[in-house]
Amino acid sequence: MSKNRSVMTAAFCGTAFLTLNGCGFVRIPLVVPPQRILFVGDGFTSAQSSQVQQFNSGGTQNASTGSSLVVDENYGQTGARAEVPSGPWGGVPGIFAGLAAEAGLNYDVHIEAIASSTLAANYAAAHSVVNQSKWDSVVLQENYANLIPAQPFLPTYAGSPGSFCDSVQTIEQGVHAAAPKASVYLFEPWPSLATALSVSGPPDSTASANTLTATLGNIGVQYHDVYYRAAELDGNITAVAPVGEAWVRAVAASTGMATQLWSGPQPLETPDNNAQDYVYASTLGAYLSGLVLFQQITAVDVTTFGGTEVVAQQLGISSANAILLQELAQTAIKGASSTQIANPYLPNDPCSYR
Repeated sequence: MSKNRSVMTAAFCGTAFLTLNGCGFVRIPLVVPPQRILFVGDGFTSAQSSQVQQFNSGGTQNASTGSSLVVDENYGQTGARAEVPSGPWGGVPGIFAGLAAEAGLNYDVHIEAIASSTLAANYAAAHSVVNQSKWDSVVLQENYANLIPAQPFLPTYAGSPGSFCDSVQTIEQGVHAAAPKASVYLFEPWPSLATALSVSGPPDSTASANTLTATLGNIGVQYHDVYYRAAELDGNITAVAPVGEAWVRAVAASTGMATQLWSGPQPLETPDNNAQDYVYASTLGAYLSGLVLFQQITAVDVTTFGGTEVVAQQLGISSANAILLQELAQTAIKGASSTQIANPYLPNDPCSYR
């Protein structure tokens, strides 16, 4: 058999192969293409209002190998896809990319995030980015305010969870029309602490602290139900990443740093209605989100990183907090369930509210 013939046969088999070099056989590893993953969302995905927004940004389009640097699909765009502040952005995908590189996984990570945008508006503006054959995985995150309709419990909300459920199906079908084997994940967001504070008031006593925790938990229940119901109705969603549930667990566990998951002055103050305090993630919150997404998508146990984890060090997160957040992420994933939770505020199918 000729040298070319033996190379061709081995390459077809998709494994490392041996080729004759005149003196003996030499093992030549095949180059495995990177897993290309796209994160689609808003300021929760881009880690708006935190130092993480530009973390690990600046990746190269059409790279042949994975990298810890994220490709920002909206960088330099105008109109609906224009970025303020200017990118490139890395955000939570930047944390995912850093963890993947540290774990030795070959990922090419991309972000397509539009601040304060619903998935429907995002897809309308950037469907040409989402509907590409190159994606191995696509992660979808809805604007938090669109997940709960107006109700007595949360009078400031006027969202349409039904439209989110519709968007999941529309985007999933678009993704799979272009990339039939792609995995589609749903990134469940965290509750807005600003909203919870508007209901419960600042936690200046044990009673008010308990009320705040309960309020965040109630919001989290509603997010859980609509996300898992959207996945169930669609039928082609790979998994829900329970980021919001990890945050609620952190608050309920009284870790001492739980409210620090949100950006805003610490200790807690009354939110400024003209600011974005206590809505978006702090560095700690973005790190917890990245951990949940990373373990859900890659199945790597994030607690194996430990206190010397590189991304945490780069972001100035202490070893103790890194370990705590890793444990919270793993616990949220292991404890996640698709079962709908009895909800007195929204007793019907959550996707029926429009």
